[in-house]
Amino acid sequence: MALVVPNSADLLMLNYILSSPSGGVLLRLFKNNLTPSKSTVIGDITECDEAGYVAKTLSYASWTIDTVEGSNLAVYPLQDFTFSEEATIYGFYGTTTSDQLLFIEKFPTAYTLAVDGGTVGIIPKLNLN
Repeated sequence: MALVVPNSADLLMLNYILSSPSGGVLLRLFKNNLTPSKSTVIGDITECDEAGYVAKTLSYASWTIDTVEGSNLAVYPLQDFTFSEEATIYGFYGTTTSDQLLFIEKFPTAYTLAVDGGTVGIIPKLNLN
């Protein structure tokens, strides 16, 4: 039988998930054309490594956790990733500081940045319903 999180515990679970004792969640961008699934592992993902790119640390204190339209939602402020060279980005993912995969999302369409680079903005959202 699968694990069940009662509705009454959704907000509590989001708080526990996001309050990582190891320093927060790392938000990263990936550059391989991967279609994420339940069986995706960290080794399947190719992190961006172009000039200017740096993964972002998401601290617990900056998440806003609330109930929106019947779903429990955690939202983090906009995170801008800056590149100083050409790049193609297919999506983003979150890991622990020890590289354990927490979540992954592919963009509907890849972002292709020009030869001189550019910026990609992400607003991380986690939903438990």
